[in-house]
Amino acid sequence: MTSDDYNRMVLEQIDFAGHVHATDCPQCENQKATERIYEEVCGGAVNSYTELNCSECGYHECDSDFCDECNLFSSEPPEDYQAAVEVHLRMENLVNVISTEYKIDPFEWGLIKKIIYQYGDGILMYFAIDDGNSFRHFINSLKQELLDARFKAKLNVAIEVAKHS
Repeated sequence: MTSDDYNRMVLEQIDFAGHVHATDCPQCENQKATERIYEEVCGGAVNSYTELNCSECGYHECDSDFCDECNLFSSEPPEDYQAAVEVHLRMENLVNVISTEYKIDPFEWGLIKKIIYQYGDGILMYFAIDDGNSFRHFINSLKQELLDARFKAKLNVAIEVAKHS
């Protein structure tokens, strides 16, 4: 049996439509809600999911990894996510400044480190840091990124000067 045959056989066994049955809505307690238990292929694995919808009040609840309806009504992102975005944007800005001024702004670098230490492991999870020395490793990798940007900026200037001399 080839891998294509095997994949086709596995996909034939997956219950994409799922099983649907009536249930009580947790919001309006109406019995017009429907619960669907179904399967999806996500990341190469077959996963089972549950979805609850009420036609009466519009209630929706599910445990799907990618649900447009849940994402549409989701609340504000967590604080540590917002902090991770801020670190990313500040680093991006700092790299851009380095490319023209060739220096690292110590105040801005201090703010970045402060944000990282303030949010701890919550912020590090957005940057895929998995080792035991995550804070030290993360700070060092950001520092290396800044030093690399400064080196590249100075190198580009030196190349341009050499071209014109």
